[in-house]
Amino acid sequence: MESNIPLIDKAFGLSQLAGNEALLLKMINKFKTEFATVPEQVKALIKEGKTRDAQIKVHTTKGISGNLGLSAVFQCSKKLDYELKSEIIDDNTLDEFSQLMASTCNAIEEMDEGNSSTGREKESAHASDKYKTKLINKLNSHEFITESELDDWLPQISVSQAVSADIRNAIDALDYETALSLLKG
Repeated sequence: MESNIPLIDKAFGLSQLAGNEALLLKMINKFKTEFATVPEQVKALIKEGKTRDAQIKVHTTKGISGNLGLSAVFQCSKKLDYELKSEIIDDNTLDEFSQLMASTCNAIEEMDEGNSSTGREKESAHASDKYKTKLINKLNSHEFITESELDDWLPQISVSQAVSADIRNAIDALDYETALSLLKG
C-alpha cells in the first residue's frame, strides 16, 4: 500500500456527514468497536474454506471505512475484496489488512482522546467545521457564493480577520482555487 494514504481523512469523513464532528466521532468509534477483529475473522474464515463469507466481511469493511474517511483501511479492503472475489489471496495483503486495522483503531483512540475538550469548545469547533465544509463544498463545485452566505459563514470559520478578508477577496474575484488554499492552509 502507498504510505501516503492517511489512516483517517477527517475532512472527507466530515464532508460525508455534513460537517457533524460529533457524529463522525460516534461513527468511527462504532467502527472501531465492531470492526477491530474483522481481520482475524477473515483469516479464520479463509482457513475454514469460507471465502465467500470472508469476502462479505471485507466488502462491508470497505464500504463503511470508505464512507467514514478511514482511507488506508478502505484502500487495503478494496484490494483484499478483489483478491477474495478472484480467489487469489496474497498473505501479505491479509497481514497488511490486520496492521492497518490495528493502526486505524489506535488513531481513532488518539483522536477520541484529543477531542476531550469542554462542550463549548466542541460546539465552536463543530460550527467552524460546518461552515468551513459548506464553503469548501461550494468552492469545489464552483457554485456561486452570495454575499449573505459569506457574511454568515466567514465569521464562524476559525481563521484570522486578515485571512477571512483574503478569502472574501478571492471569492469576489472568482478565484476559488486561492480561496480553497486559504481555507485549507
